[in-house]
Amino acid sequence: MNAIVPPALVDALGFLAGGFTILAYAQRVAVPLRCFGLAANACFITYGTLRGATPVVTLHVVLLAVNLVRLRGALRARAARARVPAGGVFAMFPARARIGPA
Repeated sequence: MNAIVPPALVDALGFLAGGFTILAYAQRVAVPLRCFGLAANACFITYGTLRGATPVVTLHVVLLAVNLVRLRGALRARAARARVPAGGVFAMFPARARIGPA
């Protein structure tokens, strides 16, 4: 236990990390899920460091990397969807006039 940081503050950080984890699980969209996951990982890494809990720190360092990679992919996918016209890929081409007998 770190003598500089009061134990109550360390516990509060653990509860904050748990709250971010619950918020991450409650998300239906990838970007907010990953953002809350990153916040939870940062809090848990700090909490584990202050508590001297190496397994907690190790787990959340790995999960931090996973969340960063997945967030990057989700942001790229979101940007790719934003570049496609509202009617889909073929909406950018004008409708052709009908050829042949009416």
